[in-house]
Amino acid sequence: MNENNKILEMLDLNNDSAIQEKGIAEAEKIPDFSFLFRPTYPGKNVWQNCAKVICKKSDEELDSYLTNMFEWLEEEKYCFRNDGCMIICERLRKIEPQLLKIPLEKALKKALAEKNFRLLDSCCVFLSYDNPVVEKIIDPKLLQKIDDLYDILGGLSWDCTEKEVQQSITKINQWQDYSPLFQPLYKTGKAVWDNCALIIVSKSDQELEPYLVNMLMWIRDLNWPGAELIMQRLTNFDYKKLLPVFEKIVDESISLREYDWLYWLSMLLEDNDGLKKHIKKEQSDFFKSFDFDNY
Repeated sequence: MNENNKILEMLDLNNDSAIQEKGIAEAEKIPDFSFLFRPTYPGKNVWQNCAKVICKKSDEELDSYLTNMFEWLEEEKYCFRNDGCMIICERLRKIEPQLLKIPLEKALKKALAEKNFRLLDSCCVFLSYDNPVVEKIIDPKLLQKIDDLYDILGGLSWDCTEKEVQQSITKINQWQDYSPLFQPLYKTGKAVWDNCALIIVSKSDQELEPYLVNMLMWIRDLNWPGAELIMQRLTNFDYKKLLPVFEKIVDESISLREYDWLYWLSMLLEDNDGLKKHIKKEQSDFFKSFDFDNY
């Protein structure tokens, strides 16, 4: 095992605090800290401490990694308490706006090209709410292209007339990619989520299969607009397609102690007979034994 992986293992939030602090101290000594950006090994449990190390760096040290920092914001909309996203976002707010122009434009173009609307939405939210000064220096043609997309989504707002909503739905039903519908925030806020959910749940299992993670993310809080609709749709989803995604999310949520989300996942498990019968034994045992009322 190389030295970087040893350090990452020490950064795991499940470790004793003294071990984590030692890992942070060791990570701060490494000149090339690129290995700290959302490492896949050993998992998201190290991301928070990775973010702490990264955000201690100066603007000059971070200059080559700003695009990586913006890509981290992809997690923000579905932010885990322990994934370091908010730490990264707070550090980006303090960086000289002119330094952010090129890496942010690069992140926005990449998000559009790859149809990564989680990243696109999070970067746009950063622009409009966290650092509007930067918005003024971003390529206006790029911003207009993005705004055109969100203008269509804006027609789904609960403040719009029925005619305006139907016009937007007609346009959206012509899309090949429905990912922009999953809890957009930029320009629209949560006012469009109910109608976004109505469109989503009208689609077939086959059409929705690529978006199962997004659907499970939506039920992190059933108080969110549209969440109950999404929950009902997941309850009736083909368990064979849903099971592997569900199990992965459960494993990750247990690791990160996301017990609020696990509570709603347990409700879905109870209502989807296929999931309930075929879920891994260790996960089934966890849900049976965990006391959500007193965690």
